[in-house]
Amino acid sequence: MFQYILTLVIMFALGTVLYLVARSLPRVSAERAEEDRRGLVERWVTSEIPEKADELLNSFLFKFFRRLKLVLLKVDNILGKRIERVKPEDGKSEPLVSNFQDLTEEKKDKKK
Repeated sequence: MFQYILTLVIMFALGTVLYLVARSLPRVSAERAEEDRRGLVERWVTSEIPEKADELLNSFLFKFFRRLKLVLLKVDNILGKRIERVKPEDGKSEPLVSNFQDLTEEKKDKKK
């Protein structure tokens, strides 16, 4: 319970600090912001290029994962059909080798 109260107090403190910072932001003069030169990275981030790149990436990923899903479903169908062919028709499966002694005896018989 102490940990919960401590976490709650810390969150309220961070919220208060964030609120005070947000209130003080409008006080920054616009003239000072215009005087600062914007760098290449800042101009790139504020342009429309990142939004277009994100849109293209989302479109590509959507199509890629959709096609991957179709391929996986086709592979699943193929494997299911192969399993059905291998499965015995009567539903009772007998082991091919009952134990290892039988297998070794068969090998000995073949050698003789």
